[in-house]
Amino acid sequence: MFKTKFECELPNEIKQKVEKLISLRNNLAHYKLTDLAGKFIMPPATTMPVEGGGFMTTLDFTQQPERIEPPFIQSVTGHAAAESFNCALEVINMWGRMQEIDDSVPGLEPIA
Repeated sequence: MFKTKFECELPNEIKQKVEKLISLRNNLAHYKLTDLAGKFIMPPATTMPVEGGGFMTTLDFTQQPERIEPPFIQSVTGHAAAESFNCALEVINMWGRMQEIDDSVPGLEPIA
């Protein structure tokens, strides 16, 4: 929108913050347990031959996971809320400055 309206791009730092804000908002609004639950990534299954020419696949759940992906809900914090608010306020104020408005949202200040 900035490029269309003002022929300028948002700085990359702000773009990254906006993308994080949008992702957080979308994951909260459209929560999917299968996508956002924590995950234990286990070592691959082993396959071994058995009598008669077949194979047997085994999973060893006593092994340590190769990595653990924390659940999405761990990223929903007061700090994330403050960052999201500050990002939105920064974009709104930047839009206002581009239209030569000193304070687009009087009374709102960034959250420390």
